Amino acid sequence: MKKYSMKYREISKGIIDGSFPLLKKRLIIVREFKIFNFEYVAVVFPFLFFALIGIHTKCRKFSLNDIIYLFAHEFAHFEILIKMNFFEKIVFGFKWLFFKKWKSWFERSCDLLVIERGYGEGLLKFANSIEKEKSNEELKKRNNKGYLSSKEIKYYIQKFKNRKA
Repeated sequence: MKKYSMKYREISKGIIDGSFPLLKKRLIIVREFKIFNFEYVAVVFPFLFFALIGIHTKCRKFSLNDIIYLFAHEFAHFEILIKMNFFEKIVFGFKWLFFKKWKSWFERSCDLLVIERGYGEGLLKFANSIEKEKSNEELKKRNNKGYLSSKEIKYYIQKFKNRKA
């Protein structure tokens, strides 16, 4: 596990340095973990003075592209939270705990930030691989949780490219 945690820390440093400058001075601890029947492959736990990013051991079989996207997505969560003032964080926490639509908004916002920061193609490849593996019912649940479909990702990649031009 230690070998992979070190690898993930190196990858995360490159992503932060290149795309998430607000996180450069933050303490971010990256650890690999194994929890059976855990739905997610990566998760961020933002604390007052640091963040803990957990990467599931099943990510060992993921491509480098997928790992980079996962980290970018988790860093997007953390950056959105950092930009909030104390009152906004309290309101956010309440809404996140009690409203599914709020969780959906948060996931969608993170995916959009990831696309805006230049990781859209990685997100698209990740979404395509998920869409090949999952049933239509599972994909519908995933989309209801706020994750973008490959069709939506293509749309937003183009939209952000046109905005930059």
